[in-house]
Amino acid sequence: MEPGQKMMRLTCAMLVTLAIIGNCPAQPSRTPSQNPEWRNALKPRGRKAEPITLATNGKSRYVIVTPDNPTSQDIKAASELSHWLGKITSANFQIIRESELAPGSRFISIGSTQLLGNRQLPDLGDEGYAIIQESGNLFFVGGRRRGPINAVYAFLEEDLGCRWYDRYEPDILHVRDLTVAIVPRSYKPVLHIRDPFYWDAFDPDWALRNRTNAPLVKIPEEWGGVTDYAWFGHSFDWLVPPEKYFSEHPEYFSLVNGKRTASQLCLTNPDVLNIAIDKVKALLREHPNCELISVSQNDCAGYCECANCKKIDDPEGTPAATLIMFCNKIADAIKDEFPNVKVSTLAYMGTVKPPKTIRPNERVVVQLCTDRHAWKRPFLTVLETEQFSSALKGWHAIGANTTIWHYTVNFHHYPVPMPNWQVVDRDIEILIRYGAKGIMLQGAYQSPGGESAVMRSWVWAKKLWDPSLKTIDLMRDFVFGYFREAAKPMWKYYQMIWDIWERNHKRPTDQNQLICGIRYYPDIVFLQKQNYLDEALRLMDEARRLAKDPITIRRVELARLPILYAQISQEIGFVDYYGAFQPRLRADADRKRLATLLDDFERIAKIENVTHIREGAADFPKRIAELRHALTFSPDTLQIIKLEDAWRAKSDPTDVGTSQQWYASSFDDSTWTRTSKSGKGVTWFRQRFVVPEEWRSRKHVYIWFSGVSEEAIVYLNGKPVWEQSVRTTAMPRMDLRSRPFYFDATGRTTYERNRHPLLGFPGFEFPKEPWIQYDTENTIAVRVNTSLGSGGISGPVYLVATDEDWLPVRPD
Repeated sequence: MEPGQKMMRLTCAMLVTLAIIGNCPAQPSRTPSQNPEWRNALKPRGRKAEPITLATNGKSRYVIVTPDNPTSQDIKAASELSHWLGKITSANFQIIRESELAPGSRFISIGSTQLLGNRQLPDLGDEGYAIIQESGNLFFVGGRRRGPINAVYAFLEEDLGCRWYDRYEPDILHVRDLTVAIVPRSYKPVLHIRDPFYWDAFDPDWALRNRTNAPLVKIPEEWGGVTDYAWFGHSFDWLVPPEKYFSEHPEYFSLVNGKRTASQLCLTNPDVLNIAIDKVKALLREHPNCELISVSQNDCAGYCECANCKKIDDPEGTPAATLIMFCNKIADAIKDEFPNVKVSTLAYMGTVKPPKTIRPNERVVVQLCTDRHAWKRPFLTVLETEQFSSALKGWHAIGANTTIWHYTVNFHHYPVPMPNWQVVDRDIEILIRYGAKGIMLQGAYQSPGGESAVMRSWVWAKKLWDPSLKTIDLMRDFVFGYFREAAKPMWKYYQMIWDIWERNHKRPTDQNQLICGIRYYPDIVFLQKQNYLDEALRLMDEARRLAKDPITIRRVELARLPILYAQISQEIGFVDYYGAFQPRLRADADRKRLATLLDDFERIAKIENVTHIREGAADFPKRIAELRHALTFSPDTLQIIKLEDAWRAKSDPTDVGTSQQWYASSFDDSTWTRTSKSGKGVTWFRQRFVVPEEWRSRKHVYIWFSGVSEEAIVYLNGKPVWEQSVRTTAMPRMDLRSRPFYFDATGRTTYERNRHPLLGFPGFEFPKEPWIQYDTENTIAVRVNTSLGSGGISGPVYLVATDEDWLPVRPD
């Protein structure tokens, strides 16, 4: 089945765990009811009402009643209830207006009918609901917007056990006799914005059924809509476009290091404020249903340092001061014409810290981003890194109206397995405790195929709706309901992912394999064969053998995609943060077996319409082509010289080598020890080599390190050329000990130049002439920093000449 084609499959939830009693013969199909280990994690808590029978032998015993003047939400709620009860029982549940109700008829009342009488209801806000049973009749009542629809889906999901795990196939019970004992209750969600920001969660029908409120999901206004943005995210370039204003009015933009730059706006310039107010008003007139508009910094630093901005920001201790003042003024300027609109602004990068005395007014929403935490420590909770923890508590202390932008995926490897279930579970609860009114969990938003994206979307939708639910229970509900007969090995797999975090979180920092950045590589230590891959593959193979019907097979294969990606990356290669292909293919590799794995990965990805492996432009075809090229490439075309194993080495316990230029070509290292080993701390290694003259005609000369323990800065002929470190790789220190790396010694790099690891490093610049010299002596110096014990140059180093724009295979 191609993605985008919606199919209907009537399946059956596990009746013994539902509040359903009576004669329920299931249709002869593979359904969750055949799996005795499925549990309804959404089962409502409380005392059940007396059982009522909604249908007998495929005939409805109830009618659905709406007010005589129903809202569009009432109409949608009644339609959805009639549709799904009909699918469950094959009965026709008629929808009528309350004035058409015959005396003595059994009914299900939708919305604020007169049948409710003078019953006092709790405050249900915009999206809350109440489910009431009285005299054998049901009442589904809701808040001002999607409340009635939420009541219907709460009943279907929580009381009847229906599921819409993904956007394609409903998992619902199928019975001809339906008797149910509901739990009367009311509920109002804690969070106004509930946004599992994954491609899989953007379908409006899925979002409606799973009760998310995600600003970019196009739920129609007549169904209650969502909390809409007129503009979402970074907006300064839209408010005051540099291409329109910078040449004539550079004073509108940031003064950085004495020079005007279009990185950000000068927020104390009155003309900038007026232009922004006009732009905001014009856009809001085009989008009359919007509740929010983003007035937010660009996706970079470079805050204004002019005298007027510094006069405000410096005493307040943060560039958020001028930002909040700017947003307050815009909010005040638009409030008369747009009384229901609030100004949202990102507290991001340099503005994450709140001002000391300046306060956002009641019409400004601070969207606090977790970049200062999650980018560096995605497997710790938000209270475990000081900078973000302080910011979170600070904004809460000054009474800011906050929502959260949280990062939950590896943005450079969407499919790579990520054991962060417990972290997100705890973070949601922490963020709410510190005043968050909305949470966005940014994941693989550009394409299907993100790691466990379907499961993450569903589990996190439920957790955001009701934060008291436990993630492990929701995961179990999903696995045993979604994977059906293949659920047992799939559950073991997700328990293994769960245990990776549990095991590592208890370890000291220097032994924790998860102390890494969010853009870690797919061959990171906790995903390697002995730690993860072998067992993951075995469990996926078992699940595939157990899967019988096409739907379950497709679901298992989609879940298998991340494991295949990890395996292919570890055995063939992957693209690193800097845009270069990192080869992992060894000379003795079974290329036929790897080609089969790659075929399998590509087949599944194409079925699911995967377009992105990493954030940015669509790159799936390019990634596949690179992997295939590596498999067919002949290493015989490479010219290789191995450097000496024994380097000249000297310990640098006081770290004076950089200031004393131990990297310089002319530096005298004749008294240094001959070795490739080092102890703890900083050690310098040097040697000299000659590049043959005939290599001058080759497009690239790469220098390949098989490994350095642990962090390295490499100098070539006195110039800094590369850094391999925790900072530049987002990898844990223990992982760097045997991690190969390479760079182009000519400087004709194919790396994304705006991401070179030494940008901003003293003395670094892209060369006009090659760093290396041909047919003469070159000097290479490596500053190695080891903190976990003995270290040094832990493997051979090679010179590799080729016309390839990246190394398709390992030279070692």
